[in-house]
Amino acid sequence: MRALSAVAVCLVLLAGPMARASQCTLDKPCDGIREWAKRQVKNASLHCAPDQSAKCQELEALIERAEEEDRKFWTGFCVNATTHFLTSKMVYPYVGQPDQDETKTCGAKTGKPYECRMWTWTWSVGVEAQAFVVLFERSGDEWVAQKCLHCPNGRCREIPFQP
Repeated sequence: MRALSAVAVCLVLLAGPMARASQCTLDKPCDGIREWAKRQVKNASLHCAPDQSAKCQELEALIERAEEEDRKFWTGFCVNATTHFLTSKMVYPYVGQPDQDETKTCGAKTGKPYECRMWTWTWSVGVEAQAFVVLFERSGDEWVAQKCLHCPNGRCREIPFQP
């Protein structure tokens, strides 16, 4: 672990997904989920020297603000993707290549099974495992976004987060 100045942290952390979203294309995806994961890992590794409590509070506030910006961005992204029925080709430029791309049967417990596709990214923040999942449903020849999930330590929550 290494200590960073609050200014350096601000510059590193606040250059999140919103800074480049307009540059994302099918040919050059932004790989936004991995960037989010890298920021979470980096944030978890930061610490302050014991004699700098005021700077520690400032650093913690900057980290929380950056993490909140990420949550807002991905919540907005997921709401847009699912309410506007974006296809996997429309989603890919922003999220990039998933760690796992699988087609399976979903909805078996509801009695109405359907073919679905799951894109999954996984990473660790300290000892906490994280995953981000985009679930697609087939619509003709396309895969249409149905929901996004964020899964810290295997406890998945649909995005947007419900209270």
